[in-house]
Amino acid sequence: LQSISILISNVSEPTSIFYLLSNNSINELIYAFVPLRQFTEEALDEILPVYISFLKTLALLLADNSKHLFHFFCNQNGSSSSLPTFPLLYAACEVISSVSRNDSFVQTTCLNIILNIFQLPEQEIRDVIGESFMEQTMLFSYLAEKLHGRYETICECMAEERVNLIEHGDKLECEVAKLEDLFHFVNDLLWCSQRSVNVRACEFVVQFVVSMLNEVINLEVIETHQTKEQKKKEATLHYQASMFFLNKVYTTIDYTPLLKMILLALFHPYSPAESQIEEMSQTIRKELVLTSTLNAIAQNDFVVIDSIKVKENDINGRNTMEDLTTHVIEDPDVQGEVSVSVRSNPYRRKMLTSLSGSDGDGCFLQTAMMIESAMISECMDISLLRKLGLVPNYCNLEQDDVATIGSALGSFFQSPRYKTSSVIGKHAFDCAISLSAWYAPRLLQAAAGEELFTDCVHSRMQNSAVFQGLVNAKRLCALECAKLKAMPGISEFYSDLVEAQIRSIFDNNECAAFSCNLAHLSTQSHLHAIQFLLPTSRILHLNEIENAKFAIHSMLLSKLCQNHFENIQNSILDVVIGVASRWVDDLFNFKTSYTPTSDLMALGCLIHQPIVGSDFVIEDQTHFHFSPSLALTDSELKFPPINLSASAPQWSAVSDKERRRQLADKILIKATNMILIINPIELLVLKPKSKVSDNRGTIMCCTLLSNVIAVAMDGEWLHIAMKNVDDVGALIKKGNMALRFNGRKECLAAREYIESTRTELKNSLSTKMDQFLKDI
Repeated sequence: LQSISILISNVSEPTSIFYLLSNNSINELIYAFVPLRQFTEEALDEILPVYISFLKTLALLLADNSKHLFHFFCNQNGSSSSLPTFPLLYAACEVISSVSRNDSFVQTTCLNIILNIFQLPEQEIRDVIGESFMEQTMLFSYLAEKLHGRYETICECMAEERVNLIEHGDKLECEVAKLEDLFHFVNDLLWCSQRSVNVRACEFVVQFVVSMLNEVINLEVIETHQTKEQKKKEATLHYQASMFFLNKVYTTIDYTPLLKMILLALFHPYSPAESQIEEMSQTIRKELVLTSTLNAIAQNDFVVIDSIKVKENDINGRNTMEDLTTHVIEDPDVQGEVSVSVRSNPYRRKMLTSLSGSDGDGCFLQTAMMIESAMISECMDISLLRKLGLVPNYCNLEQDDVATIGSALGSFFQSPRYKTSSVIGKHAFDCAISLSAWYAPRLLQAAAGEELFTDCVHSRMQNSAVFQGLVNAKRLCALECAKLKAMPGISEFYSDLVEAQIRSIFDNNECAAFSCNLAHLSTQSHLHAIQFLLPTSRILHLNEIENAKFAIHSMLLSKLCQNHFENIQNSILDVVIGVASRWVDDLFNFKTSYTPTSDLMALGCLIHQPIVGSDFVIEDQTHFHFSPSLALTDSELKFPPINLSASAPQWSAVSDKERRRQLADKILIKATNMILIINPIELLVLKPKSKVSDNRGTIMCCTLLSNVIAVAMDGEWLHIAMKNVDDVGALIKKGNMALRFNGRKECLAAREYIESTRTELKNSLSTKMDQFLKDI
């Protein structure tokens, strides 16, 4: 095999290649080594690597000249031979379905061979692939086994309470990476546009998703030896893993027909009854059962026959009745009619129940991330959203507690979850706000085109469950904030907590202005999705500081999202009235980025500070003269001297911030007289522009007054401890600035003025916070 592979790889003459591939010899050689079970494990260790390399060589040869070589790779003896129609494809599929050991080289190479063959453009090849049902079955069986294995391994990782959390996290990340590789392969396979293969691939994925969710739901009801608590814990872990699995589907695969099929199976109010699917599998090809029933549901191509009682008592012993509506569809491959029964969709019910917060923050977080990934995917449009009923229709605003995304989110916001905090709880709230921001315009978009649309705008927004929930969440958070603000041990630095939370929301690096994009709040949650599967993420951090931060954070986001709803309500009529109906859907793209109000700007100290190196007018500013304590020489500098000319080549090698810092250091080296300016919100250090006048100066460094932690005096030296400041070599080291004044009296005056200004600032911020909470 190795000799033949080398020979084929180095032959360049077409006639020589034709001669080597003729007489069906290569095809017979390919088929001679399958099935692999004819060899012992010891023999496979020697044969398999060489055999796989041989198949890879042939696949590359076929890809280079498929138009002229394909007929050599088909069974040239026709039906008189025992060889399959396409031996190379058959061998690749047989190998991956037969190799029991975890040989990544063999599996990856075979999958690449299969994908390369599926991507060949010639119609003759595509026809042969479309009729290769045995090969397709082997391929999908392998993928199903691998996907189920990854899912089970992720569940095991979640259940294990490991001491070595690093090793535990690494194993989980490795499994998730392998899962993503499988999804990427499925996505690439679908985009090969082999129609018959795509139909079976979509059916395979949807069947896997449905069976996975059935397993999760059955864990809660089947009788086992486990206690009720153990059973609930296992069901919760499997549910979170399934939501994480589906989230990866929508973030990895972009084949629209498959994504729509999964959405229909998960979220349509009705789903096929299991008994009917089993019955249909006896008459319709089993691999197309879900495709046929979902198409019937999507197209409303059915006739209602009857409603029957399917269960007498629920798990609590109460009498209940679940309606099964039987429809009739036509299948072209079956004589006569095939009845399809549908039931209330248990998957939709379970996911919206979790989205309401009933199953805890962990289940909510995974569900919210999955739903958001599905809703913002390219497969989602307003017609599909209406068909799924995830947004209330015009006539029925809210059907029940968990009927729509909005009512589920409303229940989440209504729950009293703002007194204790956790890492996962904070991310859950961020995802709830992000999903609500997406939901707000769709609440009106779903009713666009109705005759009385303009009359229902106010009621749909103000009376929606999610809006009412946001109002309630904002109120509860404000009460909790007021309570914690008066608590000893927190009141002293409550303004610092408020400032930190406002900055975390609005002070981002996406743009120069302070802003918060509600739609991007869940970005960090998606980036750290794997960590939320680890056992440590389920531990609550019960302390007053974290609770205060969580309450402030939740209150601010609730208020922002409420304003988002109100802004859409106020502006929607202006863009809809007088616009042709066919353009209405395009007018529901509202901004989700908001700038802070003046109150929030003040509470968060969100100001654009002066630029280091710029000129500053000192007139009417309280200032003091001092000398820097850390006078450096050129040899003591930590960084190499740079040419400060804008045309110097080194100038572009450093950032603007670093360039300005080095400029300040260079100026401060020889400086003997500096000016400290103290105003109501910030501290600035200037170097006078002139030795005879101190009306103007060059800014060496500046920081907000709220960043000052403490001020201490030592004779004529004044030490200022600060946070959130960068080192300036000749002035600030590790957050400490030491200033030497001309005398003790001037040093004392500077310290007292700093302290009094800090006190005035804190009192002002406290008053503003009290008024802010009162207004809410």
